[in-house]
Amino acid sequence: MAGDKLTAPELIATVERLRGAALRGEEGVLAGDPECAFDHALTCWMATTDALLAAEEAGAQVVIPHETLYLRPNGDSTVEFIADQPWAERPVNQRRREIIERANLTVVRFHGTVDVICVFDVFAELLGLDDVAAGEGCARILRIPPTPFRDLIERVKKAVGMEHIRVACRDEDMDKLVERVGLPWGGMGLGVNMGYQAGLIKKGCDAFISGEMDAGAFIHACEGGVPCIETSHEASEIPGIVRFTEILRKEHPNIRFDHFDNGICWRWG
Repeated sequence: MAGDKLTAPELIATVERLRGAALRGEEGVLAGDPECAFDHALTCWMATTDALLAAEEAGAQVVIPHETLYLRPNGDSTVEFIADQPWAERPVNQRRREIIERANLTVVRFHGTVDVICVFDVFAELLGLDDVAAGEGCARILRIPPTPFRDLIERVKKAVGMEHIRVACRDEDMDKLVERVGLPWGGMGLGVNMGYQAGLIKKGCDAFISGEMDAGAFIHACEGGVPCIETSHEASEIPGIVRFTEILRKEHPNIRFDHFDNGICWRWG
């Protein structure tokens, strides 16, 4: 540590030690000074404009998001009638960059590494699931006493504090007894990650409690006989980011780590 400050490389070294492996390609310093020394950081699920402004107002030097900094979807549409602009020039990305530069922020992303450290485990803990039926790591299937699917829905709503959640199943599945639950947390329930879903089905999963899912993933699961409960990307991960913040505070007690709660980006109309 540089005096009473922590450097970005030292922060990364701490997180790699906690994971027991090097960061993945999409992780690390995404903006700002890769060698910066800091005594105040802000964690968040995504470095949205609001999160960055909160960091600026609080005087933090580092922002630690879980999700990507700039919104640059893979495979942007090339359909001729869509007149788009380069991703870096999109207003949302320009606004984020302006705040980062104005506030002299350094952005250090930890994604899959934090999933392994605590995000998956905290989601399971939030749901009261701790009996491993199959799999390991972030590909575990958790066992519950035989429970009607409709009752599992109510259990999940209470656990995540959501009045309404999306459900995908056949009519007859509402009374199906389920006892082997898979947790496609975050975006692992999306069609782009369907291989993860398929792996859980192969291991004998009979219900999903997910973060975010899309139509293709819902259909794939339901046709495979696995009814689905969707919470949201954020609801399945933010509790784990809060836990990660607590871990960083314990690892570096002289550094101030605040957490910005992004909340859920959508609401029921």
